[in-house]
Amino acid sequence: ARSYSDKLQQLAKAESGAPLEQLLFRGLPARSIAAHWSDKSLSRCRAFWSRRGGGEEDYALSHDADRVDIFVSHGWEPPENWRLVMGADVDWAETKSLSLAVAAKDIALARGEPEKWGDVTFWVDKACIPQDHPELKGMCISVIEKFISRCDNVSILFTWSYLQRWWCVFEWSCILMEKDLAQVNLQNEKFVTEATMPMYIEAIRYFSLSRAKCLLESDRVVLKAKLASNYKSEEQFVRLVQASAIALMARSMAYRAGTKGLRDKVFTPWLTLAVELHFYELAAGLGECQSVRWREEASVRNPVDGAPERALSAVDTSKYNGKINNWFQDCVVPILNDMRESSRQ
Repeated sequence: ARSYSDKLQQLAKAESGAPLEQLLFRGLPARSIAAHWSDKSLSRCRAFWSRRGGGEEDYALSHDADRVDIFVSHGWEPPENWRLVMGADVDWAETKSLSLAVAAKDIALARGEPEKWGDVTFWVDKACIPQDHPELKGMCISVIEKFISRCDNVSILFTWSYLQRWWCVFEWSCILMEKDLAQVNLQNEKFVTEATMPMYIEAIRYFSLSRAKCLLESDRVVLKAKLASNYKSEEQFVRLVQASAIALMARSMAYRAGTKGLRDKVFTPWLTLAVELHFYELAAGLGECQSVRWREEASVRNPVDGAPERALSAVDTSKYNGKINNWFQDCVVPILNDMRESSRQ
C-alpha cells in the first residue's frame, strides 16, 4: 500500500479478525530519512524533517512490514531555545537526520555489516502513520503499543524539551510497558553539551504531567485516560519516568565518561540526581559503572621504543560498548523492571 486509498482497500479486503496492528504496521529504510555529513542525500533527509506535519508523500516512503529494527520516538519541534543554546548554524532537521544515521550504523555494526546501515529499518510516525487522514491516523494511534512491540529496538531523539511534550510522554509510557529497557537507547550525542546538560537535569528533576504541553486539550484527556488504564497512579508513573530517564541518560553518557576527566561532568550528575530523588537502589546500580577501566581494557596500545606506556592509540568500540551494555543489563535494568512491575495496573 503506497497511498491512503491503497491502505483503505487493503483493510476492506482483510480477513475478519485480522489484527489491526498487523494490517497497519509499516517501516522504511534508514537511507530515506537519515544521512551522514558526507552523504549526498543529506539535503533530501533534511527536507523530510523540516516539513511540518506529514502527508501522503511521506507515507509513500514507508512500506508494509512484519517487523522493524528501530522504533523512533521524537519531538516534532525543536526546543524553544534551540538556536540560542545550540547556535544559529546548527540545523534541527539536519541534526535529527545525523542522529538517526548513527542509530542505524550501530545496528549495522552489531550485525557485522556496517556498509549496509542504510538498509536498517525505522518506524517513524511521520512516514508510518497517515498524519492527515483522521480515520487511519486514529486506527494507528489505538495500536501504538503493538507497533512498539513489533520493533526490535527503540531510539529516542531525546532533547531537554522531550518530556515537556504530552505525545512524547505518551510514547515513553508505551515504551516502558512494551520493551526490554536494554533495547531502548537515547540518541542524544549531538544534543548533550555543557550548556544543555543542566537543562536535561532540570527537565527530569521537575518532570510532571501538569508541566507537559499538549496542542489540543482533547488529546490530553485521551492520553491521561490511556495512562490511567496502564499504571496504578500518576505519582508512580512520574517516578518511573524519572528513574528510567536518569538510567538511560547515564547509559548514554557512559561512553563519554570513559575519557579521563569527563566522568564527573557527564556521568556523576545522574548518580547525584538519583540520590536526590531517593532512587537509592538505582544510584547504587549506576555506581557500578566503571567506564574509565573498561575503556582502558578495550584499548589497543601501540608502544614505541622507549615509550611502552604511551597514550592509547585506539579503542575497540565493540568491546567497550559491550562492557557498558553488560553493566546496564546486569546492574540497572533489573531495578527498573522491579519499579515497572510495581507500577503496572
